[in-house]
Amino acid sequence: MPNIITITQLETVINRVREVAPPVNYILSPDLRALAEVYGRMIGEHAESIDLDHEPAALRHVVLKWLPPTGGTATACAYRTGESGPDCEACQ
Repeated sequence: MPNIITITQLETVINRVREVAPPVNYILSPDLRALAEVYGRMIGEHAESIDLDHEPAALRHVVLKWLPPTGGTATACAYRTGESGPDCEACQ
């Protein structure tokens, strides 16, 4: 099953990272740097989406870590849902 992410979803992910871990002295966090690289490549290639299964595992992990949950049994956290709950990896 392909792991497709649209450029709009990637923009959402980038904005989440920027809110939690903004650049310091114009230096991007490692997660933000990886996401920006893919975003730039998508812009350059006029790509509407990418298949994360064709991306390096480290990048796939970063995107999926920050991607908003879409239901299922994802652990709630205050940042993503506004509800109290255990901190997710993104909130640490």
